[in-house]
Amino acid sequence: MLIGELARRAGVSRDTVRFYQRGGLIKCGSRRAGSRIYRDYPDDALERLILIKQAKAAGFTLREVKYFFDLYGSDVDAIPLDEQKKIINAKLSEIEDRLRQLKTIKNYLLAQKKEIVGT
Repeated sequence: MLIGELARRAGVSRDTVRFYQRGGLIKCGSRRAGSRIYRDYPDDALERLILIKQAKAAGFTLREVKYFFDLYGSDVDAIPLDEQKKIINAKLSEIEDRLRQLKTIKNYLLAQKKEIVGT
């Protein structure tokens, strides 16, 4: 599948596809058409792009996604249940930490706003 079709089907830009390819998240071959050489993406590239989008929406970094792909491929079911639980718990802990940080920032800004409005 050519990059335009892959990008359209995955709902991402061509630049995003290229970025993920350079980062080793998806692979491609090449196809010759006359004097031109086109990138030719396998069907599993679409599956990987969809998984990347889902993982990013769940708060995972591209580095984490690449790590999982390197270990388990695109098959989420290949990740042992104990490992899935550890991954989920670690991500939940990160999110809780971030929420605490954001609450602290929010309280600080509210206090600053109150000082400014109060003067």
